[in-house]
Amino acid sequence: MRALILPLIWTALLSGCAGRPNAFSDQNARTHVNQLAGAIGSRPAGSDANRRAREYLIDQLRFFGYTVRVQEAQAQRPELGISAHVFNIIAIVPGARPDALGLMAHYDSRATTPGAGDDALGVAVALECARLLAARPVRQHAVMVLLTDAEEEGLMGAAALVRDPEVMARLRAYINLDAVGADAPVPLFQTGPGNGWLVGAWARAGAARRGGSYQVEIYKRLPSDTDFSVLAGAGVPGLNFAAVGDGYAYHTPRDTPDRLTTRAIAEMGTAALSTAESLDRADLAQRSQQQAVYFDVAGARALVLRPSFSSAFSVLAIVLATIALVRTTRVTAAAGGLSGVLRTFVWALAGVLLVGAALLGMTALLREAREVYHPWYAHPWRFWVLLVLTLFVTVEILLRAGDRLPRGWRAVRHPSAVWMVTLVCWLAMAVGAEGFVPAAAYLWSVPLLVLALVTIVAPSADRSAAGAGALIVLAVTGALWLPEGREMLRFGVPMFGRLPILTPLAVYPAAVLLIAAMVAPAVLAVDMAMKPPPRDAPLTPGRRRLRILLTPALLVALSVAFAACYLAEAYTYDRPLQRAVQYVADHGTGRAVWEVAGVEPGLDVDLTGGAPSGWVPATGPPLSGVRATALPHPFAFRAPGVIQPAPVEATWRSATAPDGAIQVDVAVTTSRSGLTLLFLAPPGVVPAGSSLPGLVREGAWVASLAAAPAGTTVLSVTFPAAAAARLGEIRVGAVDRGLPGGEGWLRQPPWLASARTVWHARSLHLVVPVAEAREPALR
Repeated sequence: MRALILPLIWTALLSGCAGRPNAFSDQNARTHVNQLAGAIGSRPAGSDANRRAREYLIDQLRFFGYTVRVQEAQAQRPELGISAHVFNIIAIVPGARPDALGLMAHYDSRATTPGAGDDALGVAVALECARLLAARPVRQHAVMVLLTDAEEEGLMGAAALVRDPEVMARLRAYINLDAVGADAPVPLFQTGPGNGWLVGAWARAGAARRGGSYQVEIYKRLPSDTDFSVLAGAGVPGLNFAAVGDGYAYHTPRDTPDRLTTRAIAEMGTAALSTAESLDRADLAQRSQQQAVYFDVAGARALVLRPSFSSAFSVLAIVLATIALVRTTRVTAAAGGLSGVLRTFVWALAGVLLVGAALLGMTALLREAREVYHPWYAHPWRFWVLLVLTLFVTVEILLRAGDRLPRGWRAVRHPSAVWMVTLVCWLAMAVGAEGFVPAAAYLWSVPLLVLALVTIVAPSADRSAAGAGALIVLAVTGALWLPEGREMLRFGVPMFGRLPILTPLAVYPAAVLLIAAMVAPAVLAVDMAMKPPPRDAPLTPGRRRLRILLTPALLVALSVAFAACYLAEAYTYDRPLQRAVQYVADHGTGRAVWEVAGVEPGLDVDLTGGAPSGWVPATGPPLSGVRATALPHPFAFRAPGVIQPAPVEATWRSATAPDGAIQVDVAVTTSRSGLTLLFLAPPGVVPAGSSLPGLVREGAWVASLAAAPAGTTVLSVTFPAAAAARLGEIRVGAVDRGLPGGEGWLRQPPWLASARTVWHARSLHLVVPVAEAREPALR
C-alpha cells in the first residue's frame, strides 16, 4: 500500500506544481536565502565564505541551464581612489536575439552581518527568476544573470562589470535587486538613464507595481548607493528595486534569514519576474532621453507620464487652481467680507505656526524628558500617535479660542474659506515642486487639480455640495499621501538611526506637518460642511455635550500617548542602537588607542569584563601626528591601547630614472585575504604615477586596495625627484574586519555590550615599510 500511496502523492504534488509553471516560488527563494545567509553566513569580499557562496551560485545557475563564467578582475574607481580584487558571476542563457536582459544583485555582504536582506534576498530572487526565465520555451532576448562581488567595498564589482566586453556589448536593460530592510514594500525607487520606455514596461507588468518617481529625488539626497549607479553612469538603462521595510536590521548581525519576511520575498519576486517578462516582450534596442514621472495607485495600477505631459498637467492644475482661488475668495468674501478674507488668512497662518511650534515643542519635551536623544527609535508608532494628537489638540484649542472671540475677530467658518487658504498653499507647493523636484511634482499637482475642479464645478455656497466635493478631495489626498507618508516615516526612523548624527528635532514634526497640510484641509472642510455656523442654528444638546467633552478627551489621550512614549524602551534587541568601535595602532611609534562612538551619550562597554581602562571623551584625530580618521559620531570616547601584532608586513625599494624621478615599489605581505590595504604617501607629496589609483585626502595622497588577496601585493609609485628625502615617511595601513581579542564570527571582544547594541568594528594598523637595498638607476 505504501508503495502505491507515495507515487500518487508525488504525482499530485508534481501536478499541482505544473499547474502554475511560471509562478514565482518564494519557497525556492527562501531556500537560497537560508543557504547564503544561514549556512554560509557573513560573506565579505575576499573571504572564504565569499568563495563558498560563489561556488553555490555557480552550481545553481549551471543546473538551471546557464553558461557561467567568473570575471576575476582588479576593479578600480579612480574617483574614489579605491581598487579591489573581485569575482563577478556572469551567467547567460540564449534567446531569439543576442541582446540581453539582465538580472543583477550582489552576493557579498558586510563583515558585520549575515546579509539576509542585503543582499541574499536580491540574489535569491534573481536565481528564482533566472530559473523560470530559462525554463520558458521562447525568449525574445538572452537572459544575463549578473551577481557582483564587493558591492559593500565601494561598488567595486559593478566597476569591473562595466569593463567586461561581452556584458557591455550585449546588455540592453537590467533589473537590479537590493535591500535596505527585511520587509516589504519593495518599490521601484530608481530608474535611468532615459527611463521612459523602461517604466512603461514596468507599468504594463502584471503584479506588484510599487514605486514613485518622488523616491528618486529622495534617494539622490541620501548617503548611500548601489551597483545601479555604476551601470547607469556607463549608460546602461535599468530599473532598481529594493526592500525598504524594517530597516533596523540593515548592515547588522540581526539581518538573519528568519528576520526576512515572506512578504518581502514574494513582493520582490513577483515585481522582478513580471517586469522581466514585460521587458522581454519589449524592444530592448530602443532608447529614450525622457525621464518619465511614474507612480502607483495603491499598488494595483501604475501610471507613467511623459515629462512634457507632467509639466503640462502641473500648468493646467496651476491655471485652474488660480481660477478656483478667485471663486473661493468671492464666496468667502460674501460670507465674511474682505476683512473676513484677511482674518481667515491670518488665522490660517497663526494655526500653521502654532501647530508647527506645538509639534516641535512636544518632540523637544520628549527628548528632554528621556535619558536618550532618540526615544522614539524602537517604538516610532507611539511617537506618531503623540504627534498626531498634538496636532488635533492644538487645532481644537484654536477653534475653541476662536469661538470665544467676538465675531469680528473670527475666521470665516465655511468650506470655501478652507479651500481658499488651501489653494494658496498647494499652489506654492506645486510651483516649487515643478521648479525644483519635477519628478515629485505629481504629489501636489494631482490634488491641486482635483481641488480646483471640485471648487469650480461644485456650487461652493451650497454646504452639501461642498461636503461632497471635500470627500472627493479627501479620497485623492488620502490615497496619495497617507500610504506613502506612512512608508516614508517607517523608512526614516532606522535610516536616521544609522547616520552618525543626532536626528534634528524638526525632521519628524516637519514630516507630520507636511502630510497634515495635504490631508487635514479636506477633513476640516467636511467638518464645516456638516456643522452649521452659530448664526444659522444653535447647537443641539448632543453636539454641545460632544464639544464640551472633546477637548478634555483629547488632552487625556495626549497625556496617555506621552506616557506611552516616555515608558517605551528606546532600543531593543530587534531594534538596537548602532555604535562604532575602532582600534588604531601606529607600529612606527608604538602607540595604540581604542575609540567607541555613537549617537547616544554613554560609554556602553563592560568595564568589569576586560575592557580597556582610562576612557575619556574624545575630540580630534585618534593619535596625534598619525593619519587616522576619527569616528564621526557626536559622542566619542577613547582609551589607550596596547600594540597588537600587525596583520601585514611591508618593504619598499626605490630606483631613480634618468629624469630624476624616483620609482618606489612597496610590497605588502599578508597571510589572509580580505584586508583593505592603504598606501599613504608622505604628506603634501602627490605621486606622478601609480599602479593603483589614489586621491588626496586631508592633505595626503592615499590609495586603497579593498578585499586584498592573501600573499604579496606590490604598489608601484613614481615620485618627483624633490621627494627623495621623504621616502621614509611612506606608510602602509591595513584595515581589518575584527578587533584584537575578538571572538566569534564578528571577531569582537566580549566587553562590547550587545543586548541592545550592535557594533560596527574595525582595526587600523599603520606600519613603516622596511627599506630594502636600492636598485641601480633606471636607464
